Amino acid sequence: MGLIKGKQLADAPNGVPSAKINTGAVTTAKLNINADVPFGGNKITGLADGLAPTDGVTVQQLNAAIVGFDWKDAAKLGTSSNISLVVAPALIDGLAPGVGARILVKAQTLPEENGIYIWNGAGIAMTRSPDANTAALLENATLDVDQGTQTGIWHQTEIIATINVDPVQFVELSTSAPTKPTNADKDLTPLATVGNGATTGLAASLTSVGYSMVFVNGVEYEVGNAVTTKDCYWSTDGGATPLSNVNVPAGATLYWNGIISGFNIEITDKVDFKYNV
Repeated sequence: MGLIKGKQLADAPNGVPSAKINTGAVTTAKLNINADVPFGGNKITGLADGLAPTDGVTVQQLNAAIVGFDWKDAAKLGTSSNISLVVAPALIDGLAPGVGARILVKAQTLPEENGIYIWNGAGIAMTRSPDANTAALLENATLDVDQGTQTGIWHQTEIIATINVDPVQFVELSTSAPTKPTNADKDLTPLATVGNGATTGLAASLTSVGYSMVFVNGVEYEVGNAVTTKDCYWSTDGGATPLSNVNVPAGATLYWNGIISGFNIEITDKVDFKYNV
């Protein structure tokens, strides 16, 4: 028995019109798809919602999954107890924030004071961040806290009609929620590098779970996964052996490839590592 090729199912008069293919004549068992199938820019329609882990999902399911998450830029630190917002403390969660740092305030005695704030200096009033200074902007706010004991992903759950009046509550999302890197070594000052395979003098402070991400001056660069042919890579033996970028061990040093990346790192640059722990 021969095969009917795709081009033989072209529109009439040269092919078989769809009206001549009986409903149910072509069953799943009769299809043998073992390669990519191009759809020429067309859509697959009429899908049922996926149920099994390997099922496809519909746009309806995707929208339902992401609705209610208004992702904000990460906060440097988060609070775990009431603080003065009028006379800001010098330390947040035991760490010096730095002027301009974003702070997740989530444990105020008056819950309507909770929110995302800017730390303007010790003894100076903190101000709500411009991206979360109205009821609409604060409702559904979701963000990372990058440093300190409150590291994680936090989501605002209350309905807020009036800011500074209605309560604001942030809850930590479980590991089954949408994830982003939840730990970061931030604002690190590197050694100056020259050429490929040069040490930055910077090491991961914790062992990562999954992949790590490297940013220089806020721009993400590609980390080699057991190769030295990307912008940078991790190593524990002076740069000779590149590590996997999965589960990077604490103490691993970042090596920079200035020729590959197109620039050498200067001591005035700021480097961030982001990874799950």
